[in-house]
Amino acid sequence: MDDEPPKASNPLLAIENLLLTPHNAALTSDAKIRMALFAAQGIDEVLSGKTPSWPVNNPPVPRASMEVL
Repeated sequence: MDDEPPKASNPLLAIENLLLTPHNAALTSDAKIRMALFAAQGIDEVLSGKTPSWPVNNPPVPRASMEVL
């Protein structure tokens, strides 16, 4: 939702079998652990000279060209 809480006129609220959750629904203990592990894995990959599994800004540039940049 762009606006939280949604306005009463939002058509989604008229759907009887729709479940809406707050933005923080993904912040479970398991999710936090996975985020930390994935971040550590990405750091390890970069420091080992590998391409990270989940790059944030993955430029369409060959690795050899990136080293020159």
